[in-house]
Amino acid sequence: MHNKWVSTEHNLSFENNDLNAYYSKIINGTFEAGKVFITFEGSEFIIKNQNLEVKLSWTYLFDDLNIILNPIDTNNYPNPITLKFV
Repeated sequence: MHNKWVSTEHNLSFENNDLNAYYSKIINGTFEAGKVFITFEGSEFIIKNQNLEVKLSWTYLFDDLNIILNPIDTNNYPNPITLKFV
């Protein structure tokens, strides 16, 4: 299984090629040139770095195979972030 989602506008990408991560609902990726991972719980997402510091969080939804993130940080991210499935 190999899936990838990208937002070039926000230097954010996630790649799921690890079945263990898939079943634990964790997808590894990069954000602002650093390693991060995203988790989904209910209708919320959390992006954390390797030190477990929260980088972005709040709600998400799916648009077909794309993921739309609605970060709580509306000052830096006034619009939703679309992660396009590639």
